Amino acid sequence: MSYLTVSEFKERFGVQRVAEIVSDDNLIQTAIDDATAEIDSYLAVRYVLPLPIVPAVIKRLCADIAMYRLLTLRDMGEIEDVRKRYEDAVKLLQEIAKGNVSLGVPQASQDKPATSYSAAQVSDVSVFKRGEFPW
Repeated sequence: MSYLTVSEFKERFGVQRVAEIVSDDNLIQTAIDDATAEIDSYLAVRYVLPLPIVPAVIKRLCADIAMYRLLTLRDMGEIEDVRKRYEDAVKLLQEIAKGNVSLGVPQASQDKPATSYSAAQVSDVSVFKRGEFPW
């Protein structure tokens, strides 16, 4: 689940401005999906994913990160302001992950993994002996 739609992205930055950067909605969606995955990597430390609601701050951070991703496809001189916004977004995500900033949504409990994407080691005992595989 993305934190932002292509329409919301265009509304936030202006349809004309976005069209000057990229005209392909698929590229915009990919940038939004990449931004969502990056945000989730920070939030999963503290919150159960997917979030029950998407706070406005997460929508803004998703837009800033997605815009940064899109502008990295262009010449380097054009992205300095966007790079600063990206760096600010990452700093805020780090503070959220540390618990210094609240999203106002339920946090993961200590006995329950923060996300359903986690792996767990069940046993230290090997099921197979060396050279003994089922395939």
